[in-house]
Amino acid sequence: MRKGNDLQFLSHILSLDHETEAGLLVERCVRLFDSLKQSGSKPKAMHYPVIGLLALMDGGGKEMETIRQIVNELNSEKLFKGHKDINFIMAVHLFMSDQTEDCSLLETGIYTTLEALIQAQQAAMIAVVAGTSNAGSSGGGES
Repeated sequence: MRKGNDLQFLSHILSLDHETEAGLLVERCVRLFDSLKQSGSKPKAMHYPVIGLLALMDGGGKEMETIRQIVNELNSEKLFKGHKDINFIMAVHLFMSDQTEDCSLLETGIYTTLEALIQAQQAAMIAVVAGTSNAGSSGGGES
């Protein structure tokens, strides 16, 4: 993983879990990162925060196949086809939103913080997609 704002954001996300040993959280992140690479994906720095969200879940790596299916579904949709990096982030958010509905899966103390993080990332992501779509649709017809 490379140094930068995304890695720092990952560390902030991991610091929310006071119950789990830091070494275990880091191990989960590395395992998830390696799993992405082995699946043929090219994890980028922008993916570090969502890797952190998955690491907070015990067994988050086991659900990678479900997340890959969501990503493939998004990639096959015409409107989302050109946004593969963002599709991965959206897939993780969709998966996490579904999983966090059952509070017993996560520590109750971090549930609301996780939900706020997911919502903040979703809002930022929607802004990027809207800006990209707007720029793409207005870029061709001028002379």
